[in-house]
Amino acid sequence: MKVYLIGMAAMQTLHAPGMLTVLNQEKVAFRQKIPAVVLLERAAQTAENDPGLPTGQLDIFLSDEIERLGIDPKTGRDANAAFSLDLLIRTRERLHRYIESDLIRWRPHIASELAAARFHLIKIFREPQQRLWMAWEEDLFYEYTAAACMRASHMTNSDENLFVVLAPEFMLADWPRGGGEPVYFEVARDFLSGSCLYGTLNLRRNGHPRVCLKDLQQGFRPFRRQNQVKILQVPGTIIWMQDELTPAGFRVIYYNTAPVFWENKCWFAWDKQTISDEDGPCSMQAHRHMVTISSPGEDLPLPERCQVSTLTSLVVERPPFMAVTPVFEIFPFGHRFTAGLSICKDAGRPDILGLKDVDIHITIGYGVNFEPEKPGRVRASQLYLFCDKDSIVSILDIHDDRLWGGPAPHRWTAMIPAVLSGAQG
Repeated sequence: MKVYLIGMAAMQTLHAPGMLTVLNQEKVAFRQKIPAVVLLERAAQTAENDPGLPTGQLDIFLSDEIERLGIDPKTGRDANAAFSLDLLIRTRERLHRYIESDLIRWRPHIASELAAARFHLIKIFREPQQRLWMAWEEDLFYEYTAAACMRASHMTNSDENLFVVLAPEFMLADWPRGGGEPVYFEVARDFLSGSCLYGTLNLRRNGHPRVCLKDLQQGFRPFRRQNQVKILQVPGTIIWMQDELTPAGFRVIYYNTAPVFWENKCWFAWDKQTISDEDGPCSMQAHRHMVTISSPGEDLPLPERCQVSTLTSLVVERPPFMAVTPVFEIFPFGHRFTAGLSICKDAGRPDILGLKDVDIHITIGYGVNFEPEKPGRVRASQLYLFCDKDSIVSILDIHDDRLWGGPAPHRWTAMIPAVLSGAQG
């Protein structure tokens, strides 16, 4: 079987900017195209900056904007303006439900519960904004990955081809800024289940909706028969947060999760374990079972401290007796392969993968050093795949100890294929 590595970080030429650059360009277009995005952002900033709960002020703000859009002649002609009006109306309905029921539940008059009440007030405005951006991002991923696979298809000359599409860490976030801004639990969950869309056609640039990461194999069939190509995707990580009750009181806890897509669904997901300063707010409020790189005295074996989050447990069907490790199985063309996943600095703790080596070891990062020669760093018995934000995309074939293609060329292309041998599943 031939394996082709397609790294989304390697798309960097004068005429084809890298994926992170494209996402920042898309962010500008996204905010300009849908008026409600900027309005929701202003409302969220008001809720964040006010020490109390400015529900009345926010209700008046939404009411004024709804009235302004309602009398604007453009609203009747422009689909995005009409969509923005509908979104603001639904957001105001959510605010009213919050005032009528949630405030009673959170009891903000008690100082210890004010933080929870503010968190859910801000969420009213941030969540729809984040859903729109994730849907926009989803569409962009489909266009880029589908085009890359089409290009790679011209290189195939065997009946069994595995395309592995990798993107750097932090690729999936609210706004692609630095390490990425975290989205809410519900947004991340819906993205992984492939239904983060509201159902509208208006926010799609190309005019028709599709779930990119789940639908890529289906979109590939007209070009190559299904029995010739299989596609495995690790599209970076998604930064997300949820409110949790800790012994110290209410806290917002951050996670950094890498989803794996296979056979038209989210096949696996793993929470990054070794948190560092590059993870932004995650380094300050990481979930309690993570190991923090900067904290001394972490002598326990890492697998004893690992856990999957509420989010990953929703999308990963894992028997309770199985060890919690970032190892999953795929079955292309009737062959069985094990694959291990390392997220950035997790590569420095290969014990996360457990006792046995895997057939394929995948590392994605956002500035991690490519050091496969370090003892124990590579836990693959056949192939080591690496993708970083700095356009480093490589396949290392363990059998001949050479880098297949070395550092990625400054153009968007599939790498020289490697050979993968597997037992029948």
